[in-house]
Amino acid sequence: MEKTFLANVNLLSDEKSSSDDRVFLFDMDGVLATWQESPWETVLSDGYFLSRSPEPKMIHLARLLSAHEGCRVGILSAVIQDDHSETEKRLWLRRFCPFIPVENIFFVPYGSSKSECVPENLRGAVLIDDYTVNLRDWSGKAVKFYNGINGTKGTWTGPSIRLDMEIPDMITRLDEITAA
Repeated sequence: MEKTFLANVNLLSDEKSSSDDRVFLFDMDGVLATWQESPWETVLSDGYFLSRSPEPKMIHLARLLSAHEGCRVGILSAVIQDDHSETEKRLWLRRFCPFIPVENIFFVPYGSSKSECVPENLRGAVLIDDYTVNLRDWSGKAVKFYNGINGTKGTWTGPSIRLDMEIPDMITRLDEITAA
């Protein structure tokens, strides 16, 4: 089975894939890459995104899902509109997530709705994100990732996975969420 999102106009009805395929879109900052509270000037500086530490457990989860028959994995991340942030994020992904094809990587302008910016055929995907605003706006299934520094306001009441979970428990939880 071809594992690219852009194989045709409508991924989920493509004869190369099954309508039972589960598509998981991972956010980068705070999910695959460790987030650190930093002054805005630091976030805007050259090298900031390239220097983010990977979150090994989440990268391993994405790798396992991408290798599983019937699952597809991609990236849906906001990017600051400057001359280096998108390039840095792509280089970071090439280094830490080489198993995700470039065709499966989507960036939206920082501050924009992920749900409105993603190709229409991916709006039913499962979004794994650490930011409640993105999750509330998502048209598919939204899964909050609690990374140890977020979730302090208690505003998300939907499905979630946590950094302190073991990977098999995360997979079981994602199975439950996608089956619902």
